[in-house]
Amino acid sequence: MKKLLLLTIFIIFNTSFAQEYKLGKVTIEELKETEHNVEKEAIACRLFSKGKTYMAYSDDKGFELVTEVENKIKIYKKEGFSYADFAISIYQGGSDRETVSFSDATTYNLVDGKIEKTKLKSDGEFTEKTSKYYQMKKITMPNVKVGSIIEYKYIIKSPFIAQVRDWDFQDFIPVNYSQFEVRFPEYYTYNTFFKGSLNVKTTKKSIISGITISSKERSRDQSWGGVSTEFKQNKISFNENTSLYELYNVPSVKEEAFVKNINNYVTAVKHELASKQFPNEVFKLISTTWEEVSNTISASPDFGGELNKKGYFEEQINKVILGKATNDEKLNAIYTFVKDNYKWNGFYGIYTEEGLKSIYKNKTGNVADLNLLLVVFLRHAGLDAHPILISSVSNGVPLFPSRTGFNYVIAGVELNGKTVLLDATDKFAVPNVIPARALNWFGRMIFQNGGSKVIDLNPSLISKDNMILNYSITQDGKATGNVKRQATDYNAYNYRLSYGQLKKEVATEKREKSFDNIEIDNYTSENLNDLNLAVVENFDFVDDKHIEIIGDKIYFSPLLFYGLESNPFKLETRAYPIEFPFPYLDRYIVTIAIPEGYEVESIPKDESLVFGDKELVHKFIFTEEGKNLKLMLQYEVNTTILVPQNYQNLKGYFQKMVDKQSEKIVLKKK
Repeated sequence: MKKLLLLTIFIIFNTSFAQEYKLGKVTIEELKETEHNVEKEAIACRLFSKGKTYMAYSDDKGFELVTEVENKIKIYKKEGFSYADFAISIYQGGSDRETVSFSDATTYNLVDGKIEKTKLKSDGEFTEKTSKYYQMKKITMPNVKVGSIIEYKYIIKSPFIAQVRDWDFQDFIPVNYSQFEVRFPEYYTYNTFFKGSLNVKTTKKSIISGITISSKERSRDQSWGGVSTEFKQNKISFNENTSLYELYNVPSVKEEAFVKNINNYVTAVKHELASKQFPNEVFKLISTTWEEVSNTISASPDFGGELNKKGYFEEQINKVILGKATNDEKLNAIYTFVKDNYKWNGFYGIYTEEGLKSIYKNKTGNVADLNLLLVVFLRHAGLDAHPILISSVSNGVPLFPSRTGFNYVIAGVELNGKTVLLDATDKFAVPNVIPARALNWFGRMIFQNGGSKVIDLNPSLISKDNMILNYSITQDGKATGNVKRQATDYNAYNYRLSYGQLKKEVATEKREKSFDNIEIDNYTSENLNDLNLAVVENFDFVDDKHIEIIGDKIYFSPLLFYGLESNPFKLETRAYPIEFPFPYLDRYIVTIAIPEGYEVESIPKDESLVFGDKELVHKFIFTEEGKNLKLMLQYEVNTTILVPQNYQNLKGYFQKMVDKQSEKIVLKKK
């Protein structure tokens, strides 16, 4: 029994030692690994990720946040080489700046049975300016191969103590161990927020810590009249509150259909500065509201200050609205003018970079430049226009009010009892049809004389897509015919975005590829530049990809290349919502001519599917009229979000759709 106990203790001790998570501890066994022990298809794995954020004190800067991160990554496949590149964004605006430094960046390979180290050199570090206020610091690890292990450490120093960087426990590859620690002096209180579906182990404790404050005092010596300087050091002790967060064997994040930004649902921890109180000072509540954040942004000279400046555009805008009698006409004229004459530089932001007067002259700017300029023009025309602060899809859904919660601005006009949304960064956008990057739940409209209100960004317009397919089946197993499509609102916008600036030959080839390489001829599209009209697409086709001849019978699904071939929902379970980009209604009218010498043996039966309270509707109606077959299919999405609790039912609903659209028409020789 004693031997068994000693053996157990020995195993536990050695297992703990083997799992020591430190940089530089790379073994031959790790380098020999060819696949992850759980997720066999993983392209890479984080062997560990460790981070800690704490406060450091200096006499000249006071307290500042320091974040140290260590990563150790194993590469299993070529697709995993992307993890050899790492980038981090830092704030560089004004006198308060963040800094980042990299160290211990090494690539390990197994060469002739021995471990070979390749250290990162200076030519593997890069700096890219992404906006007036932000830089991207990047590293590219050297000598990376299948089987490599890469390690690196970085340290971020930030004067912005209210903005603790989020820690993501999950990644798109498995993570064997993820640890994050925060240590804050007792003078600061932070709220903690978790997101995602995994349970994070949390350990809290308080330790004694301290700082040394240096000072100097000048005094005049009365005996001889000279000035002397006395240097002093004052040591202050305080409690430091620590929280350690840990997760072992973290599964990779799985991408799936109908999710705008999967990072919104990755398991992570966030911290918000709630209050602070130094000895002998008044307690100060820091936690804020979106209203207060909005007011602070509005008061900035690079935001609200720019909206009040005039004298540089009036003559031009007066010409633009000349002869426009209604507010709708003025809105459309000004919106078109800005989109046609000003170019987006690709940068996001909530503040102007060079000032609106400069943008007016130079004709290019970031998101805030173009859309704040649009607001100024609309207000001059007498419209009730206001900027709307939002968080872009890529920025995620903010869990609590903060300055970084907003990173994008659009324009809004209160007109006829409704709010019209406008974004001048995209030439194909129209009122209430703004780019997908801006469709992220809610925004906040900032009023001219103070105050704000929440704006729902989810589209309410039902975008329509009407497809008319007329085709004949040939005796040698081909479908030859014509498609005429009419698309409105977001369907039209997406088409213009994909095909609006392509030459006919290029558009034809791209369309062929999108339809499983069928043959397309006489391809035309109408109303690409008249944004007030529906897009009309027309083409002839020959399709031999979706028809099968077996013996004396012909088999094919009526929708041919338009049919839904597989269920977009693959996962067994789903912990995050199902997000549709916008409400839409797709309608197909299909007419099929039967070849001479054949007759119908069987056709799919009619079916009507309804999900929930008509959030989704799928109608499939088939008729036989002499030598022709006719199908009317209508598919409706009347919502933009479904909760994950409905996932299994939704997955089943989509499978029924796939099954129905895949059912075959069977023709047989007479």
